[in-house]
Amino acid sequence: MKITFSKGKLWNDDKLFFIETKGEEPFTLYRLLLLVNQLSLNEYGRYKEKGFGERGLPFFFEESLLSVIDLGKRGTDLIEDKNNDISEELCKRYGLNFNKWKQTKLQDFFKENGTP
Repeated sequence: MKITFSKGKLWNDDKLFFIETKGEEPFTLYRLLLLVNQLSLNEYGRYKEKGFGERGLPFFFEESLLSVIDLGKRGTDLIEDKNNDISEELCKRYGLNFNKWKQTKLQDFFKENGTP
């Protein structure tokens, strides 16, 4: 798996990340940690650049990851449509587009694995 990036549009040093694979490759914990590290560097740069900390706002990237980890520990599967209300609430809380979340979830996961 190869992780690359290009210049993003949200702020001066913003990056868009891309994952390229050679067919089917395992997505290991180490690869996930590496990607989370890169995303957190980017998101924290945006957090500082936009002055969110100075306005007393939390670092939503970290909060959102902890939220979905906690949901997983409690057995909540966000892929399942029955949990769309939870996904929609998460998106609202962290300023994400629920329709994009749902579309990605359905197209990327269900296409390959079927419905849970």
